Amino acid sequence: MDIKIRPYQDTDYKQLRRLLVESDLYYEKIDSKERISNKVGNDKNSVLVAFDGKKLIGSVFILDDRGWLSFVFHLAVAQAYRGMGIGSRLLSEAEKLIKSRGGHEVYLLIDTENIEVAEFYKKNGYKESGLYRWMGKDINPETGNP
Repeated sequence: MDIKIRPYQDTDYKQLRRLLVESDLYYEKIDSKERISNKVGNDKNSVLVAFDGKKLIGSVFILDDRGWLSFVFHLAVAQAYRGMGIGSRLLSEAEKLIKSRGGHEVYLLIDTENIEVAEFYKKNGYKESGLYRWMGKDINPETGNP
């Protein structure tokens, strides 16, 4: 198996959406084709995807403020490819990118009840740093965008 990791392209959207839905990570407000295209338009490396041949099998999204604060989210690997190190490779690529941009640490949010995911991140060197509640507000209600 020859897994390739590269930046997301708009032609990847259907497969990416399918992966996010399968992984229970798809959020319609932020994961539309237009919103992801805008994200990548602002930073072409802000979404990395993993492929096995022509099949998209993994993703990681990066939110990076170039040295001040960095987050990874939507780390997903297709069910049939889990346990093969692909998630760790995607996470490592995201960390390298953040470090190359002057980042000092990386943060992420997980469901506190998802022990399997917590163990995956611990295995990759992440530590719990407190409990937080994610909150949001629509500031442009005419378009339905947060």
